[in-house]
Amino acid sequence: MSVEREIRELIAEQSGMPLIRIHRDSRIAEDLGISGDDAVTLFSRISGRYRVDLTALWKRWDRHFLINALSIRTIVAMAVVLLIATLIAKWVGGVMYLPASGIFLLALLLAALIWLPLRRTLPLRKPVPIRVRDIVQAVERGNW
Repeated sequence: MSVEREIRELIAEQSGMPLIRIHRDSRIAEDLGISGDDAVTLFSRISGRYRVDLTALWKRWDRHFLINALSIRTIVAMAVVLLIATLIAKWVGGVMYLPASGIFLLALLLAALIWLPLRRTLPLRKPVPIRVRDIVQAVERGNW
């Protein structure tokens, strides 16, 4: 049996996808729905079974399997927006004698109003897809 067929069978077992639908160019996350813990399990099984050094893949894991597609830059921007909205809401709430719940709701509303136009300027990273053929090549080389 070829390495490619063995890899495809392993992926079929992991994903629940019929073998006939798994091709060399199938993308692991996008086409086969393997991501998160399932992807970690799949690559761990491949590493153990074929003695493949996946160190390079683990180091760049976030390039292929994004955690909610948020970059550090986006998270920092969200924190700044929340801080600004909170400060404005506290000031307005103090002037208008709003209760704490009113200040909280105002802060949420302001954060949403600030974030909506801002989010379009922050790029979401697109994952670099891993295809079945990439896995086969890594197995044949012995490393990622």
